[in-house]
Amino acid sequence: MEASFVVKRASVDAKTLRAFDYTGAKVKHLKVFDNYGSIINELKSPSFQRLRQLIFMGIETEDLLSSFSSITDQPGRRSSFKKYTDFAGWMCRPGYKYADGECLTLYIRNSSANEVMDDVLRALDGKEWSKRLFKFGCELTLCLHDKTELSIRLKNH
Repeated sequence: MEASFVVKRASVDAKTLRAFDYTGAKVKHLKVFDNYGSIINELKSPSFQRLRQLIFMGIETEDLLSSFSSITDQPGRRSSFKKYTDFAGWMCRPGYKYADGECLTLYIRNSSANEVMDDVLRALDGKEWSKRLFKFGCELTLCLHDKTELSIRLKNH
């Protein structure tokens, strides 16, 4: 993962990025790339909740539901969870409770920017594609509360 700050550019790990305070920050831009480098999703100024939803969509279903406490397939887990119907089963092993392509209703907890970024950075963490939860490339630009611009770029391979 590579991050840059206004003029400086450095390669940093997710642990370093997790130490930042994202309170009051804004997501300026998100681009998601497929494994061939084509843009498959691009948004300007998505909310932190939408950012996490889009990152979660790039994680294999079984890994997604077993790796994050902020998402569940169980309805009724407190009112802090919002219902999303635009997920699909992805890379599901034979015999798993969901099938590839199956329409899924999932529930994601409303969270602070810091909690969202913890999930996002955990998904993006890993130098090797095979060990990373998020299986696409992305470019994410944030404006921190002190107006510092932070860019995170994750290559596909």
